[in-house]
Amino acid sequence: MTESLPGSFTRNLRRATEAARSLKLWSVGLFQNVLPKLDLAAGATRHIAIIGAGLSGLCAGYLLAEAGLEVTVLEARKQPGGRTLTLRDAFFPDGIHADAGAARISDVHARTLAWIRHFGLALDPMYPDAGHLIGERDGHPVLGADAARLSAHDIHHILTGHLHWDAQRAASRSARVLARNSFVKPNWYRIRDGMDSLARGFADRLAGAIRYGAPVTAIRQDATGVGIRFRTSGGDQWLRADFVVSAVPYTTLKAIEVSPPFPDDKRRIIDQGRCESATRVFLQLRDRAWLPPHWSGFGVTGDRWEIWHSSFASTQRCVLAVYAQGEAAVPFAALTGAARIARVKERLEKLFPGILASCESAAEICWDENPWSLGAQQVGELPRGLVTRVEGRVHFAGTHTSEMGWMEGALESGYRVATEILPKAQDSTWHNAVAPEGLRL
Repeated sequence: MTESLPGSFTRNLRRATEAARSLKLWSVGLFQNVLPKLDLAAGATRHIAIIGAGLSGLCAGYLLAEAGLEVTVLEARKQPGGRTLTLRDAFFPDGIHADAGAARISDVHARTLAWIRHFGLALDPMYPDAGHLIGERDGHPVLGADAARLSAHDIHHILTGHLHWDAQRAASRSARVLARNSFVKPNWYRIRDGMDSLARGFADRLAGAIRYGAPVTAIRQDATGVGIRFRTSGGDQWLRADFVVSAVPYTTLKAIEVSPPFPDDKRRIIDQGRCESATRVFLQLRDRAWLPPHWSGFGVTGDRWEIWHSSFASTQRCVLAVYAQGEAAVPFAALTGAARIARVKERLEKLFPGILASCESAAEICWDENPWSLGAQQVGELPRGLVTRVEGRVHFAGTHTSEMGWMEGALESGYRVATEILPKAQDSTWHNAVAPEGLRL
């Protein structure tokens, strides 16, 4: 029984078994040969246009450019990453940052971890290994199990609602269960410098190939290529390409004029696509006086708001995040930004009395309001054969086209479309793009 064991012992037991798991994953070759090496497109002069600079579009663009093809990435936002978004200096001082989009990486996300290693990025544990989790009953805090007595997998399942709050006591009582779950079940990480560091790793190497603030409004295919119309501050422009990668969610793609139209079954699934509600609210705190001793700062409310200590800084300043997704986030979508922040502040003051006295500022992100995603991840499973089917010269990437989800699915889909396009780029039967009359290059 772990209650009779010092927390330092169980914490070290968890760390040791997590390290043993990591070594085991490396020894069985999970991370070997997951970074693709595509053959050079010898003699090919193809131009590939990629719609969207999220992870899938960036990965595809990087691989195709490395293979020697000309790549242009058109991105509506002012920065790369799509839903991999990190809030930085404009929101928080002292080098503090907080992830507003993708925030967790499992240790079985082999492709993601391999790219992180490729770009020289460091990882930190996503979840604490000391301090009690905090729950809520009747608006009051409820002390949960000590994180030192739970595996990272168990903490993940408690916060995400897959393990009932009351079940954690049983999960934390056995040293054998702690060791087993820490070795057998996935561990979870985040990128130390912010999750958008991975997107920026790709974007930095694509350099001038990305055009920001350039939302695509039309795709026109013909026998010799594809014309892509996009908006700029100076008006509409056209780009001519041999092949196109649509790396945007269906909520964005459905607003793009496509000619000739996609087949009815593809059009139907695009038009019906919708993304899950998601909101994240951040409080910047000048100190940690609000956090009682032996509390971790992680927890979950009765209506499924996840609470994270989400900052990376050595200063006393920190950021506490509240994350609601799915049904738990729907009420937030009906509020203004100021009302979302006020609602979270009121709730957190009851769970962590005195926290508002330490609060210096607040920020919020409601993904339902983001015009380029209208939500977070795709709702429901999609028929993969249909969503990945190539339509003429248009290929499809994005997490919604992968079986995997997470950042892992985005990267997998980027690799997939690169391998679809490269053989065509080397095939002389595919005519090089010529601009029809009326298209401005």
